[in-house]
Amino acid sequence: MPEEYQHCPACQAINPFGATYCRSCGRPLPKPTSSGQFMPRPKPVQGHNSTPWILSGVALLMVVVLIVGLWKPGFVWILVDELPNRQSENSALDTMSELDTVSSSLETDFKQVWQEEVIVNGQQTSTSLGNVYVDFGEFILEEDEELKIIAYETEDYEGGLSVASYDISLGERSELYDVARISLPYDVSRIDQANEAISVGAKYFNEEEQVWEDIPYTVNTETKTVDITTTHLSKYSVFMVRNEFSRMAYISTVFAPPISSNHAQEIVQEYIDNGGEPGTLAENAGWEVVEDYINTSNVNNLANAAATLKDFQAGALPGYTFEITSELGSLTRWVGLGMTFYTLANDGVNCVDDHTKRKMVTNVTKNLMFNAVDFFGTSALQVSFIGLIAIDYALTSFGESMLEERLQNVETVYQQYYKQSGVKRGLKDWRRRLIGYIEDNPKDPQAAMRMLEDDINEYTNRFWKEVNTEEYNALAGEAGLKIASWPNTRDQEQVVKHFQSQIHKDLHPVYISVQNYLKNKVQEDALRRLGKVRDYLNQQINIEIIDLVDEDDKNIHAGYTIRFEPLAEGTNSDSWTGIMKEEGKLRTKFTLLGHMQSGMPNKLAFYKPGDQPDKDQAEFSVEFSVSKPLTVIEVPDQDLRFEDILGTYDISQIVEGFESEMMDGLLDQMQIPEGYEDIFDAEAYKQQYESAMEDVNTTNEGEMTIEKIGEDTAKVALIFTVQGQRSEVLYQGTWDNGILHLIPAQQMAGGNWDLKFMKDNKTIQCSGESNYDSSMASYSFSLTGIKRK
Repeated sequence: MPEEYQHCPACQAINPFGATYCRSCGRPLPKPTSSGQFMPRPKPVQGHNSTPWILSGVALLMVVVLIVGLWKPGFVWILVDELPNRQSENSALDTMSELDTVSSSLETDFKQVWQEEVIVNGQQTSTSLGNVYVDFGEFILEEDEELKIIAYETEDYEGGLSVASYDISLGERSELYDVARISLPYDVSRIDQANEAISVGAKYFNEEEQVWEDIPYTVNTETKTVDITTTHLSKYSVFMVRNEFSRMAYISTVFAPPISSNHAQEIVQEYIDNGGEPGTLAENAGWEVVEDYINTSNVNNLANAAATLKDFQAGALPGYTFEITSELGSLTRWVGLGMTFYTLANDGVNCVDDHTKRKMVTNVTKNLMFNAVDFFGTSALQVSFIGLIAIDYALTSFGESMLEERLQNVETVYQQYYKQSGVKRGLKDWRRRLIGYIEDNPKDPQAAMRMLEDDINEYTNRFWKEVNTEEYNALAGEAGLKIASWPNTRDQEQVVKHFQSQIHKDLHPVYISVQNYLKNKVQEDALRRLGKVRDYLNQQINIEIIDLVDEDDKNIHAGYTIRFEPLAEGTNSDSWTGIMKEEGKLRTKFTLLGHMQSGMPNKLAFYKPGDQPDKDQAEFSVEFSVSKPLTVIEVPDQDLRFEDILGTYDISQIVEGFESEMMDGLLDQMQIPEGYEDIFDAEAYKQQYESAMEDVNTTNEGEMTIEKIGEDTAKVALIFTVQGQRSEVLYQGTWDNGILHLIPAQQMAGGNWDLKFMKDNKTIQCSGESNYDSSMASYSFSLTGIKRK
């Protein structure tokens, strides 16, 4: 071990060289030996993890748990209304199809193998049952309670996944008021032993929703255990995998917090300046987390686009619609903010001996409290950071008080009183009171500490209010003293101050325990936020490919090999390749994450029968943008010429989600000049505006004209008549092999978008969709049209 670290003899946690107290359990640390070195670390007890439970400093890891089906780089071709007819040699396609059949619930039978019970209490806080180790720490247990562990049969699933489950219960309790530590064994024969540390994971089974959820854990390859920290008890399972695909689908990626303390301060300040909304700095930090999370550099392309394009439109980022990029960007901003809070909590817990850093964390938290409304969004984060401030106050505001020797007998009598049943308060009592004060004052740490200080003051002065001279002498006799004189007021104050100082010194482990407990809440919140990104990336995108058919309803590209392109290096291209059938329609599916990791392909390439995609050039390709939950890729008529699309079309346009923050703001700020109230009615204006918004979010019928202005360019006019008013929206279009790329000629015409043209027998049809978002307005619309003959 490097010389700058030492182990706590009580809990084995790693601490900085020269630290006074253990930052895990709060116990005093030994001083160096004469050689300047610390005593060697004791060997771990059998069944107990040698890894420190409360991770700290650079060793503190944020656990990111990928759930079932998260990473699916390929997909399965499925003919419309027909099961796939896969070739047996296409093993990669078979593997992906098997993974697709495994749901996030994993339908576990939970067949019991063994069950054991043991009594635990405040003196016996840890134990091993079977091959499971549980440690409740110092503050969870008091009286006797029954710990019961049920082990279930290990279940094997398709794709090389094995799950070993255990039900852990403590009497009637499910929620705990401190962090418990659980070690569950894993079977090396069921994992990829070449990648042992990343081929094992753990999850918590949500009984109510019947799904597996993320939990903080570490893998100890020495003891062959998965070590879990938790504040609740239920079913816990060890996930073991044998191959890469399953590992990426089921096992977590573990990484250290990527946000520095200084950068965290900047993100918090941006959050305050934005009125309680995460901004660009938070989003950039979030993308770093997500990039590590899904283990692909391709996502960074999405991050860069989202960060640099203020009003980017559909098509600005190849491969995705505006809806996907904007929603994912919003989720990622909150991930960055959640990780920022976690970094600050980590700093707050691990800098007891670093007063500069602790002061920084405290100041940042106070800045949040006094400058932002509902600054954390969740009560867990409020409690956690208020806890940091409160404990910082306690650790720095109470010094050690010396007691004069002549008052030793008085203190002996005084302490005899506080040893009595019903009067004595142990560390568990003070811990419960401290947490209660913090939770009762989530936005006022000073109030929480005043309540604690008042409590300690009342408690330590109770002796002088409740004990009379006769009782005083009786207590002296119980303490073995023949006589003790009643002290004056000054001496009483000195005895009380000394006792208060001793209480705060003794409560140091309580402060550390509360911090770790509350920090665990911050970690759980960060996991939940990242879980929302996980769920978004894991959503299934259904793809429908519609090809051209001739007069006999036969696909003119039947037998063509089709492939999604471009694909990232290392992608299994077979999983993104298929054969067009005579029916002219194909359906497939993939997850957003699988699409991202495979290079975000945004073209469907067509290869002539007999051609090889890895060697030959595609005859043509069709561009598309991924939309959710369904993406329709219509193959344009390759014989359709630019001149064929010129003319007039009957069109139908659906507008949805139209909003204007600018207009909303103007209406909110509108003030009627004095004396004009009878002429101008503000409420009437607002009602007219709301009615107009309803008229905008509707379906409009109109016409479109396309006029040639250059070799491959055209003037496009969309003409609508709404409530008797004729409106015209102009674009400039550029022809590109069946697609007319449109650029708005007017500011309010929206963003760039595409019109796709198809020729069905002798009828030319077009379709397109767009999203627009700016400081003036935001909306989405779709358009379909048929050319007049």
